Amino acid sequence: MESSFKKTYERNVLSDGTIEITHKQVRIPPSAVTALFLLMTVILLPASCGAAGVFFGYDSKDSHVGWTVLTVVFYIVAIFAFFKVVGVGTNNIVIKPNQGVIINGKSLPYSDIQTVGVSTIANGNKKGDSFAYAEAHGNKIPLTKHVSASLANAISEEVKNASGHSWG
Repeated sequence: MESSFKKTYERNVLSDGTIEITHKQVRIPPSAVTALFLLMTVILLPASCGAAGVFFGYDSKDSHVGWTVLTVVFYIVAIFAFFKVVGVGTNNIVIKPNQGVIINGKSLPYSDIQTVGVSTIANGNKKGDSFAYAEAHGNKIPLTKHVSASLANAISEEVKNASGHSWG
């Protein structure tokens, strides 16, 4: 029987044993998306009112129609800009067993990694945002950006299992 649940990441094993993990992520944490959208609304409503007044006059009947049209146009442009800023995209992590990890074209050998884990940024009453990381050279090097806790755990386990090291 095939699963009807959607995978959160794709795992491809290449002929040389290299593991490629592809997953979706966002640039901005979901907690900040709401604040960004509210900020856009606070800026766009007065801007569209002012633009309608300039183009159609403040006292004419056309100003109401103009305001409505400009507001819709402003919001359509803002929604496209919003999704461009939020940046839902894919990330590729290449795991070379017993050698290291390649993240965004940068290599990190297993010999430099002290630990691999998951960090969750608390967000009030909400679940928060998580990311998988490798700790090396005194830094937490993110393997992912803002993803769910279960996806971050799965990716960190993939890195640990392919390393050939025993992580304490």
